[in-house]
Amino acid sequence: MFKNELNEVTLRWKKTTHALKLPDQKYGKYLTDILEKRTDRELVFFKDPVEAAAFFCLLDIAKRLNYQRPVQP
Repeated sequence: MFKNELNEVTLRWKKTTHALKLPDQKYGKYLTDILEKRTDRELVFFKDPVEAAAFFCLLDIAKRLNYQRPVQP
């Protein structure tokens, strides 16, 4: 998969962001900003642009929450 395929999803998400209530638009912009930072090199293992978009958005959320794997007993 290449960046231009992800750009189609990003554009749809940007349009959807404009339809959100004003206080929620900042979150839609945040997600599309995440997608705009992706590179071809990062997308090489994906075939589905929506899967790639979900992965990178969830990855960013996990980072922001400082997610740490639970300790196994």
